[in-house]
Amino acid sequence: TLSLAILLGRPHVTPRSRKTHGSGEPIDGIWKVGQTAILGDDVMNAGGSKVPAFFTLRESGIIVKHVIVLIDYEAGGRDMLWRRYRLRTISCFSIKKVMNHARDLGKISAKEYKEALGFNRLVREVVQRDAERDS
Repeated sequence: TLSLAILLGRPHVTPRSRKTHGSGEPIDGIWKVGQTAILGDDVMNAGGSKVPAFFTLRESGIIVKHVIVLIDYEAGGRDMLWRRYRLRTISCFSIKKVMNHARDLGKISAKEYKEALGFNRLVREVVQRDAERDS
């Protein structure tokens, strides 16, 4: 994400849990209250790992409206982040497209493809059950 920020000429901030070293601030980088940030990560599963960073940024006065990920595992995270926090998710690839490509190139077998998508389906079902229970 730092490279993308440099290419776009935009600030890069890194939210993290409160530190006991350095400045002790929960966000590294240069930013101003009221700025808008995009929360970026490599993958999206159920979406829960994005929430602490979202709260850290929001509590520091940074506006977050979007999450961008390289691969969406389509396990319910996109829906959960929208439903609970009104965060829109943008993904570069879905896991199904990645798996289709790997299968088509002969990098994985038909059996491995089926097992991977089956596991992903199970994760999605668990996330959906949890969402229904929490509603």
